[in-house]
Amino acid sequence: MADTPNELWNAFLAKKGRTLQPDVDVALGQSHEWQRGSFGLAPDFSELLQTTTVTPVRMSGVDYELLTWGEGDALRGWFTAMPQDVGDALVHPMQRELLAVFGGILEVFGTNPQPADGGWWLNQRAILSSEAYSLGKQFPEYVRASDWAWEDAGLEFDFDPEPFVGIAAEANSNLTMLHTGTGQVVAFLPDHSYGGVTPLEGCPEYTLYTHDEAQDFASWLDWLGRTWPTA
Repeated sequence: MADTPNELWNAFLAKKGRTLQPDVDVALGQSHEWQRGSFGLAPDFSELLQTTTVTPVRMSGVDYELLTWGEGDALRGWFTAMPQDVGDALVHPMQRELLAVFGGILEVFGTNPQPADGGWWLNQRAILSSEAYSLGKQFPEYVRASDWAWEDAGLEFDFDPEPFVGIAAEANSNLTMLHTGTGQVVAFLPDHSYGGVTPLEGCPEYTLYTHDEAQDFASWLDWLGRTWPTA
């Protein structure tokens, strides 16, 4: 861990092109290795966490963590929320287990200008965070408002969006959703140019998709673990 906490924080601000307001109070803790053990249900994602450098951040009285990989110009990372107890919230059991050790991604930085994943990481507004969960509440409305796409394609609209919660959200309303019972992951992609996705059975293009390599929550987490190093 060659970079100091201040160097890591300043690199985050520089790569995000951000200048904090003078009244924003920031206190940085000592950087350290990941200390919350492994998340065995998703080994690739867990391995990624094992290789990160964690810098505690307290900003305007709220605790966060800066997770970083690499050094210098190759530095990249996530600005993350703290782990959380989601209480009685409707989530998948594996998601509940994850949130107890990892609070979700609020911002990413240091991604490649021409990433191998088609820009998925670059486009995300929130990943595995309470904001992604909140934005996902619009999913039923979005899907039902798109029923015309099924009609235009000569397909019957037969999809229940209610059992899903948001796990990733983009500014353009693209959403990645998790079924709280089965663990199925689907993506609502009305505006996308991604490869590696296939329309959900019975669904037209630019509506609901499955990830070719990540059709359930465990495989989706591992997809994050595999794609982040080259994102």
